[in-house]
Amino acid sequence: MNSRTEAPAHRAVVGPIATGALAAFAVSLAVAFVGTLGVQLERSLRFDPSFLGLLVCVYYAGWVLVSPAAGFLVHYLGEIRLMRVCALSTGLLMAAIAALGRPAWHLVVLLPACGAVAGIAQPSINAYLASCLPPRRMGMALGVKQSVPPVATLLGGLAVPVVALTVGWRWVFLLGACLAIAMALILWSRRLELQAEASAGAVRERATPSGSGPALALLTIGSGLANASASALVAFTVVSAVSAGLRPAVAGLLIAAGSLLALSARLALGAAADRSDADQFPRVAALLAAGAVGCALLALAAGHQLVVLFTCGAIVALGAGWGWSGLFYTAVVTTHRGGEARATSIVQIGGGAGTALGPLAFGLLSADASYAVAWLGTSIVGLAAAAVMLVGARMAGAVAS
Repeated sequence: MNSRTEAPAHRAVVGPIATGALAAFAVSLAVAFVGTLGVQLERSLRFDPSFLGLLVCVYYAGWVLVSPAAGFLVHYLGEIRLMRVCALSTGLLMAAIAALGRPAWHLVVLLPACGAVAGIAQPSINAYLASCLPPRRMGMALGVKQSVPPVATLLGGLAVPVVALTVGWRWVFLLGACLAIAMALILWSRRLELQAEASAGAVRERATPSGSGPALALLTIGSGLANASASALVAFTVVSAVSAGLRPAVAGLLIAAGSLLALSARLALGAAADRSDADQFPRVAALLAAGAVGCALLALAAGHQLVVLFTCGAIVALGAGWGWSGLFYTAVVTTHRGGEARATSIVQIGGGAGTALGPLAFGLLSADASYAVAWLGTSIVGLAAAAVMLVGARMAGAVAS
């Protein structure tokens, strides 16, 4: 293949991946900012960690409520149109969060709407990528797409010392709204190109929907447990770090570093999955187990005010316990060719439910007991998720054989 034919082939891969990443970035900003700006939100709006957990909970409650209908919406309205609408809606909702003042309960209304938008956007992006790309590119594509939430959290962490501690947390949300609206405008300006990419991909031979129903149900449960652990980790790393003795600016940089590590893990694991025909679910389980070890270190550090140990535990927990999702969705999509939107909308029901309940349970435990107890519970949930993933992978393998 000469350079003239390589260039269009390269664009045919990079274009859809970049488009999916832009759409995912837009809808990931709201919840990422809630977690990284937790200290500033608590002080400005005067609520405790349990209410912060409630905010993350209601966000993902909105996600869960729309998930059963998300596959239907993708099929009848089209993934390209939905990606554009979801990016614009997120920008408008974040602008409303920045504009409204006290009391804090307005967040309980606006964040579920943000979650519902994200719950529709994710299967839309997955279906778009599957329609444009061959299976051997899906690992990298979903690795990039699932790397977007850590990027959003990285941006939120960096915004703590640069924006939130200087001009206030509302400006962070306002800047995020501008970014989301800009993403929507980019998607709108490229709408004809996106339709051409999807049409070109649609001429490929597509497999009939596959996969085991019981195995998918078990993987949905595993996704719920894994996301419960990961969401609590992201939502409470900053406030727990401050409680353990780190300064707020340093705590923001800590979660930014952990987000960068999780991003790198998702990209590397996605690229590796494209070069391997092995079952990816056991690798997901190994990452979850490593993340559980990191959470156990956080429990020990939080109980004894050990700043260095807390830092090490946060890096391990965020890198492994938050770096598994790209590999997980790659495995789900590649084992459900022809039914990607439906399969991912099903597993994200469990993922959304776990992500909603994880921070809520963590907030209640930390308020009623301590951060050490809450981190220990997070570690146990992560280990349970790893075990369920292994059982689900074995069941799926038995069905395939």
